[in-house]
Amino acid sequence: MNRRRFVTFSASSIAAAALGACDSFGPKRATSLLKLAERKNEGLERWLFRSDSHNRVATNARLSGRSFPRYFISDSMPVWNEAQRGVWRLEVGGCRAGSYGRTSVMRSPRMSTSAGRMPVGSTTLAARITMSRMLWFSALVLSLLSAQAPAPPTYEAFAVRFGIVPAFPVSGLVAGADRERKLDIPVMVWLLKGSNGRMVLVDSGFYRQKFLDQWKPRDFRTPAAAVEAAGVKPEAVTDIIISHAHWDHVGGVDLFPNATVWIQREEYRYYTGEAWQAPNTHGGVDPDDMVALLRVNVQGRLRFVEGDDQEIIPGIRCYTGGKHTWASQFVTVKLSSGTAVVTSDNVYLYENLDKHAPIAQTLDAASNLKAQDRVRTLASDPRLIVPGHDPAVFERFARVSDGVVAIR
Repeated sequence: MNRRRFVTFSASSIAAAALGACDSFGPKRATSLLKLAERKNEGLERWLFRSDSHNRVATNARLSGRSFPRYFISDSMPVWNEAQRGVWRLEVGGCRAGSYGRTSVMRSPRMSTSAGRMPVGSTTLAARITMSRMLWFSALVLSLLSAQAPAPPTYEAFAVRFGIVPAFPVSGLVAGADRERKLDIPVMVWLLKGSNGRMVLVDSGFYRQKFLDQWKPRDFRTPAAAVEAAGVKPEAVTDIIISHAHWDHVGGVDLFPNATVWIQREEYRYYTGEAWQAPNTHGGVDPDDMVALLRVNVQGRLRFVEGDDQEIIPGIRCYTGGKHTWASQFVTVKLSSGTAVVTSDNVYLYENLDKHAPIAQTLDAASNLKAQDRVRTLASDPRLIVPGHDPAVFERFARVSDGVVAIR
């Protein structure tokens, strides 16, 4: 008989192996390993492994004895096997390295490693293992985990223009700007196409006739039509992140019937509640838009962002700051080329950044400047900062189609 040494194998490693095997072999079969880990965490028993050159049947017979009434594992070649007495085991035998399969035959490999449940204080021979086989099993766990771990998602980002508001006063965008200056500004949404299948919009634009009559945008198309022109049907949009409650950013939320809508909890609470208790505390917020948000909520599609620096979707984070409205937010997104920042109206123009000038419409200019400084630190490259209404966005980034540019 081979010389043997004692070593403890943790329950967390058993659980890791089960999780790694789950997709390959089925969740029902991985459950047994997870149960082993749960029992270990109760502190009533320990898991010990052994290796020898005994016949597999004889080894398993010992492990199935009174000390090991239910579970055990073997590690040389991972194959799930439903053996006698309904016991699930990670079976070894005969298959060449790297292949997986299922067998109902008990085999006798030259070297085998087995594990079982053992009461604390037991000194049975089944508590023994050679260190070389222990290392092999650890490598198996790591390989299973690496094989099953999903890659972090990245996104393709696009600015999508759905109209142009002519001759907008720059003094309404940049604090202290010349009142005589005018600029044709785009109205846009931002489309994030995820490698994980998510189709995310930052903001939803507007389409209500009263705003078309008031602002007379050129080259107008609904945000839904603009997004479809960028390659995503409105019903395929999975998520909408609302940067703030102004009519030109939240007014199209009902155009995307299947989307989960994300908004800062405090922004929603304020503009569907106390903001309407006084005449001058809801400027730029439209009652119809708030009713639409309430409808989204009762449909079960509204989700709250709980304050600053929250990853609401893998690869996408929301940050508060700027005080454009009560609790406006901006968004970072992981691209294959780095991290982009979609500022929405927390930064109107590149000029705000270049001159370190607050936006003209803010509840707190100092807060807005701090948000601008933070935006610079969050973007992996200054080129990947995308303001909310600057026509230069459609000159600095590569054209994809009319009114659509790729942010990269």
